[in-house]
Amino acid sequence: MNTPKKTLYFDWVDALKAFAILGILLNHFEEVFGPMVWFTNPSEDWPGLSSRVQNIIPAGQNWLERAFYMLGWLGDSGPGVFILLSGFGLALSALQKPDTRMNLGAFYGKRLKRIFPLYVAIHILTIAVGILVFNRGSADLNLMSLMSFLGLRFTDSLFFYINPSWWFIWLILQLYIVFPLLFKMMKKLGVLWFFMLTLGFTILSRGLGLEGFRYSDSLYFWMTGIFFGTRLVEFTLGMALAAVLLRREEAGKNMPRLGHILAFSLLIYLLGLAASIFWLGTLVSNLLVTTGMCGLFYVAWCAVKKYLAFLTKPVIWIGVNSFGVFLLHQAPINWTVNIIENPTLRFLAVSLILVLSFPVALIIEKLVDRVVAYMEQGNAGQERQRAALITAVLLIAGLALLECIPSSRYVYHAFSALLLGLGLAALVMELKTPLKQHFLAHVLLLTGFIAAVARLFVLSSVNSMYLLVVAGGIACVMALFYRWAKSRLWAWMLSFALLGGGVLFLEMMLRMFKPLETPDRWGEYPALQIHPTRIYSLKPNVNKRLKYNNYNYRLKTNSQGLASPEIDVERPDARTLRILIAGDAFSMPEGVPYESSYPALLEKSLQEQLPSRTVQVINGGVTGYGPNETLPQLAELIPLYRPDIVIYQFFVNEFMEISLSREDRLYNIGLLSNRSRLKREIARSQILAYKSVYQRELNDLIKRKESDWGYYKLLMPLYEKNTDIYQSGNIQKMEGVLAAMKNICEEQNAAFLMLFVPGQVEVSAPEDIAYYPQRRNLNDTALFDMKLPYKEASAITDSLNIPLINMTPALKSGPEQPVYFPASWHWNKEGHKVAAEVVAEELKARGLLK
Repeated sequence: MNTPKKTLYFDWVDALKAFAILGILLNHFEEVFGPMVWFTNPSEDWPGLSSRVQNIIPAGQNWLERAFYMLGWLGDSGPGVFILLSGFGLALSALQKPDTRMNLGAFYGKRLKRIFPLYVAIHILTIAVGILVFNRGSADLNLMSLMSFLGLRFTDSLFFYINPSWWFIWLILQLYIVFPLLFKMMKKLGVLWFFMLTLGFTILSRGLGLEGFRYSDSLYFWMTGIFFGTRLVEFTLGMALAAVLLRREEAGKNMPRLGHILAFSLLIYLLGLAASIFWLGTLVSNLLVTTGMCGLFYVAWCAVKKYLAFLTKPVIWIGVNSFGVFLLHQAPINWTVNIIENPTLRFLAVSLILVLSFPVALIIEKLVDRVVAYMEQGNAGQERQRAALITAVLLIAGLALLECIPSSRYVYHAFSALLLGLGLAALVMELKTPLKQHFLAHVLLLTGFIAAVARLFVLSSVNSMYLLVVAGGIACVMALFYRWAKSRLWAWMLSFALLGGGVLFLEMMLRMFKPLETPDRWGEYPALQIHPTRIYSLKPNVNKRLKYNNYNYRLKTNSQGLASPEIDVERPDARTLRILIAGDAFSMPEGVPYESSYPALLEKSLQEQLPSRTVQVINGGVTGYGPNETLPQLAELIPLYRPDIVIYQFFVNEFMEISLSREDRLYNIGLLSNRSRLKREIARSQILAYKSVYQRELNDLIKRKESDWGYYKLLMPLYEKNTDIYQSGNIQKMEGVLAAMKNICEEQNAAFLMLFVPGQVEVSAPEDIAYYPQRRNLNDTALFDMKLPYKEASAITDSLNIPLINMTPALKSGPEQPVYFPASWHWNKEGHKVAAEVVAEELKARGLLK
């Protein structure tokens, strides 16, 4: 009869965890009252070498205070002990199994079960307490919170998000993912070569980080473990140690002498501290410090067992419960520090938090274990199915009512927390519902869970009803796959593969055939560039078809980057009539071919009137150009082309743009961005753009209330009698810019005129404006003055003696209406015809064609 092989247990493993967590707690306690440790991992703001050497011992008023700070600093290396012990425990367990082939599903499932239930529970508690008690905005529910829930802290903004200690979860998840491969390598290569290979990989990873070759902007995050490669060797050292100790155990060999371990560990630890002072030393300092610290902790544990036996059980208890304490303690400390300023009260409060972390973490872990045990019971019967349906219905109803919750921040977040709890319960119940049975229960539970995650974490601005409809469709697809798939995992994978493929296909089709402008990128973006003097400009020699919103037109520019045919700087002859037009999208033009634009039509008309002279109309119009861009443009183009006449096309929104900064303009266009490339691509999503449109329409329909979108798109604030747009500061800026334009023209002997372009609301009938706010009375003369922009513009031009051509009467009386695009505020072909006729007549009437 074969006796089952006894699984080895080393009590010192839990003891090392206990000492490590106590060191971490001491470090976080010390950081509240003293200086931060600087020599564990380098950062961009590392002090110089001389400062690092001088400050290896922290400053303090006496040796006791310095010793306290130093112990706290050394405790900052505690996570390295957990990394090593994780590798040790996993390898020891795998090596003792008779079947050398690793069941990946079982392995990953066990790891996730070990980490995530407790992590998620403490995560929820931290967010709830942070919002409801300490009013911590960083704990709001959003996409970052969802990523944090999942342990995916792979960006600089996520790595220390909500609770800095949770960076360890992301690192350990990475190490769990690669462990099966590492274990296979260790068995194939042998312990020594395996360790040397992973040591080389770690040194390479840390070295590349020091040289700037890393995906993280933070060197400190990189070296701490945002990429597992920088801490890999500490993990694999634990694996190698497990293999060596198992062999010694099987061979009947005892542990090395305690004195030898103490001497070796102390030497390695001191070498690690010394190495951590130097840049190159940090390539291996973490490995040396972790190795030495583990050895010293082992010696300390042996001393406790021999001389302080009554402490063995408490130490083991602390080690067994260390994970919960690690997850729980730091966020309350940070909240307390921000609230309590009195040093004595802060000391007492932080001390109390550290002490209470142990029993509170234990209580949470016990409750989580009970929930997990309940989940692992047999398949649900009728009573559980009834509970599942009730949970799903409550969750869906709660989401539907979320839009009606009072605006009070606390009430809203309390209700959101309730929905989050129902969502997690729905997920648990869905996972326990038999795969090929209870179709309705699957659909309702999945609908509620998917909609809750989307609404609370990802798409918080989207109406819940809209999300419920979309989530219901996804849930139906998933429930149908349940009938054919071998497992729930396969069904989810197939469903999300189908969903992902459909989303990508839809995104591609929308971008190709029906794109919309997005908030941080203009439709004309492909033809624009940053300009050193004009803020931005059209790219030279462009020939692009621009398709966005209701526009589909071809834009061509010449070698000077002007939306105009190529024009030589030198005049063809002395009698050539040159007219330079400056302005925005009305002049460029936007939405119509250049041949149909008023600059082109003006040139054609004048050439017919002046057959004996060459007429050249130079079009300097650039989409979005306001006074701040036009002034430097004229300062460059007027001396270059020496026009006879300069026409500045002035749209009503110039009063808004006179105070717009260079940075704001470039960010609006999309030429500058502080987002990562991934975030920029997400922001460009056409699906999200259309979602915003349909969501606005759905909200208007549900609430029976018109949004302000059309009101602002129609530029109605410019017509409000009580607006502050025309305050003296803005008017003075406008006067200064226009005076400068006039001076430039006078210096070059060019006549200067302004062409006033009214807003669409001044000209078009409401039925000719697609976004007209039907539920507002824009004819209320007590609130609005439709001539206000022109009055302000004419007051300025009169004071500066600048001729002003008012386009409003001619546009309103144009023979063909509308003269603006119904879905945007620019002229269509009819509007350009009217503009060309008016300008030609004005030039003739003012005697400027002689």
